[in-house]
Amino acid sequence: MEKILVYGMTDTAGGMESYLMTMYRNIPKDKITFDFVTDWDKMAYQDEVLAGGSIIHHIPKKSDSIIGQITAFSKILKKHKEYKKVYFNIMNAGSFLNMIAPILFGRKIIVHSHSDFHENVRLHKIFKGIMNKFTSVKLACSIGAAEHMFTKRDINKGNYTVVKNAIDVEKFIFDAQKRDEKRKELGIEDKFAVLHVGRIVNAKNPIYLINIFAELLKMKPDAVLLYAGVGNMESDVRAHAEKLGVSSSIMFLGERGDIPELMCAADVFILPSVFEGFGIVALEAQTADLPCVLSDKLPDMVEITDNVRFMSIALPAKKWAEEISKITRTTRKNRYSDITKAGYNIKDETEKLLSIIL
Repeated sequence: MEKILVYGMTDTAGGMESYLMTMYRNIPKDKITFDFVTDWDKMAYQDEVLAGGSIIHHIPKKSDSIIGQITAFSKILKKHKEYKKVYFNIMNAGSFLNMIAPILFGRKIIVHSHSDFHENVRLHKIFKGIMNKFTSVKLACSIGAAEHMFTKRDINKGNYTVVKNAIDVEKFIFDAQKRDEKRKELGIEDKFAVLHVGRIVNAKNPIYLINIFAELLKMKPDAVLLYAGVGNMESDVRAHAEKLGVSSSIMFLGERGDIPELMCAADVFILPSVFEGFGIVALEAQTADLPCVLSDKLPDMVEITDNVRFMSIALPAKKWAEEISKITRTTRKNRYSDITKAGYNIKDETEKLLSIIL
């Protein structure tokens, strides 16, 4: 059995964390074990990981002390010689700074790119070249994410592999009983339920999201926004909702463990992101056959079913609201076959990942 040290988990259950945990739940534990190293005080899914027998190593944030992080990471690698490979799940090449210790200790670096853009462009450009020199295995959730993270030479030579952000398909299949139960639990039986799942951070465009919903309420007074997520902009977003007078129609649900049920309960899913490497939550929504209105900043490959509408975030919020208001409740289908044929079944992608990193 091989032990792989995994970097990339934060304290919030976002798309990348969801992907890693879905992979973690499906890897054959007799062949491979994931242990985790994180620079957050508490890691998302921490209780589940510890209950599964994995180890979580905590190191200081590089923003607090890069020397402190390198020292702490070095101590871990010195003590645990069984970690021959470190699997970095990252958004930008600035994460090269997190790789210094494993590079110094001669560990194999695996990089998995989960975004096709990042706000910290300067840091990304500075470290992109040197990070690529020390990376042995190059993975990406999409071609765009590969082009963002790896060199043009690697892209032209095909020196990378797309490992899709696959999901546990069966978990997200639409279930009418779950829909009724969740709508009753939330008290939205007679409402037009708009769902958004994502961190409340700038990348997800939360202020624009609230603007869209405010416009939608003018057209559909029975609408309710189910906002699942947490983040550093939450207070700003709540204040903006108060300012627009729409707070009473928004349910801030926080970090949730019932996303499949929420997707059954909702009538439409919206994701007006500024950028996304892939947008795994949009895949989950399509698996539940939930109509999706998505930012055109998402890659085309996220469109798996005929239930997707792409829109520009440069448009007035009213245009998004008009599109959303056209959506009517229809009988929802079982999308297992569509998602699996498109290559997003976690069982298949787990085998691909293992064949590469082992």
